[in-house]
Amino acid sequence: KWTEIERNYSDKARDALGQLMQLRATDIGSGRIMLLHGPAGSGKTTAIRALADAWKSWCDVSYVVDADQMFSIGGYLMEVLLHGNQEKRWQLIVVEDAEEFLTPDAKQNVGQSVARLLNLGDGMIGQGLNCLVLMTTNVPIVKLHEAIMRPGRCIANIEVPRLSAEEAKQWSEGRVRTEATLAELFEAQRHSQIGQGVSGSKFGTYL
Repeated sequence: KWTEIERNYSDKARDALGQLMQLRATDIGSGRIMLLHGPAGSGKTTAIRALADAWKSWCDVSYVVDADQMFSIGGYLMEVLLHGNQEKRWQLIVVEDAEEFLTPDAKQNVGQSVARLLNLGDGMIGQGLNCLVLMTTNVPIVKLHEAIMRPGRCIANIEVPRLSAEEAKQWSEGRVRTEATLAELFEAQRHSQIGQGVSGSKFGTYL
């Protein structure tokens, strides 16, 4: 639950994620795309699990492992969108590591796939179905595709950064005194990794 994990996030991310957890179907307007971006291990997937719990009374979650195929094949996309739609519940489609759809040159690289994604954002498909798309990326977002950021298309754009040195110190009760991701803090706390990882690494390696 969000109340159990909110301390794992920096102040700015915690406030934004907290607002997202409280969202209800009646709060959703035209925008249907949500973005979570930040370094690997910062807790984006953990936040999505909490979001699924917070929204379970009105929204189902579908996790897509082959988004490139889903957005490029129209029949596959419609099958996902219509899954469970007969019950009129909302559906959250989760696409992780989705940077290929988000960068300024995305349309040039993946073509029609981006057009279909944008149509989900606020086009005829998106407005006709109770469907949201949550996309994550570990790549720093310097500039997003301008079409994705168009007003009315993106319902949430949340950066999930590393914890600051002071936040990491408080989280770890003094064991870590430098800026760190959530994964690095858990590794420092549990010492669960077998082997020494990368030579010279402060915290060891993680996936």
